[in-house]
Amino acid sequence: MSIPKSHYFEARPAVASRPRTVKLHMGDIQLELQADRGVFGSRGIDPGTLVLLKEAPPPPVTGDLLDPGSGYGPIALVLARRAPQAKVWAVDVNEVGKAPLHELLMAWLPRLKPGGAAYLVVQRNLGSDSLAGWMRKEQGWNVTRLKSKKGYRVLEVRPAP
Repeated sequence: MSIPKSHYFEARPAVASRPRTVKLHMGDIQLELQADRGVFGSRGIDPGTLVLLKEAPPPPVTGDLLDPGSGYGPIALVLARRAPQAKVWAVDVNEVGKAPLHELLMAWLPRLKPGGAAYLVVQRNLGSDSLAGWMRKEQGWNVTRLKSKKGYRVLEVRPAP
């Protein structure tokens, strides 16, 4: 019996399990993470995640930090290591598309405290510029492109004053 190919965007990916260790070396942080097939980046840390971890400013040392779409947790774990006094929330759902992404952002970005910021990494050819435009024009958030590297954009999102 063969199991059909699946994708991590499916709510319940139907792929045979093949656990593996993924290594993350960030200079100050060395991690060995456990990932499995059907999870984004299960073969290794993807370039967008590396751009975000290397180019976004350091996290606040205290408070609540959110990693939506956390997968097996490389971003959440780096946040926790860099800000051990903060509370890190790692949340993941497999179903993703434009509407679910907008819903996710509309649920969490309005919860930013005054002066708070969210940092997003979005692949340029998957709509980073149109997403930034939607957040600015339709939602009224302040969006700044902090970095563009290897086809990824790091966006800083802040509440409008």
